[in-house]
Amino acid sequence: MPGSYEYFIRPDSSVNLYHGVISGGLDAALLVRPQFPIPKSTGWLTLRQEPLVPIAPKDVVVDDPLRVIQSHPFIRYDRNQWGGQIVDRYLHRKALNVRQWRELDALDAIAGLVSRGLGVAIVPDWAPPWPEGLQLQKIALPDAGGRQTGVLWNRSGTRISTIQAFVEACQDRNDDMDLTHDD
Repeated sequence: MPGSYEYFIRPDSSVNLYHGVISGGLDAALLVRPQFPIPKSTGWLTLRQEPLVPIAPKDVVVDDPLRVIQSHPFIRYDRNQWGGQIVDRYLHRKALNVRQWRELDALDAIAGLVSRGLGVAIVPDWAPPWPEGLQLQKIALPDAGGRQTGVLWNRSGTRISTIQAFVEACQDRNDDMDLTHDD
């Protein structure tokens, strides 16, 4: 049927999805933008800018976010994930010594543990929905940076028209939400 497309969704880490696109095993992927230049043979469309935010249980008094991060058990976003590497670079740049309690790759699980009062974390302020019923607070963190999530695709291939339609659909959605993009 003209104008209709089928997409196969494969959940995986951004690292694996990136390598899938680069190797040609995947035509396109939704992922966290790597912190290194992407090849010119690929395109990139930013869908979201997600600032880093410390999260703490609702009952923690936050007079100084950096002190809170250092004085409570720290639940670390997995450093094997590109988003976790951004958090790790921030901690190093600010010379923050944390009392690491756990290291997890699931943002929902991190938020759940923080909500239960088991520690604090720094996470990207990812797209809703966050898990329901969380008892936590997001704290502003000056000059923390963040992560970009978006679409990476191969600029050539046998299915380029389908890939372009997918990217255009993402762009249209992006425009509707008034978010930024780059190529």
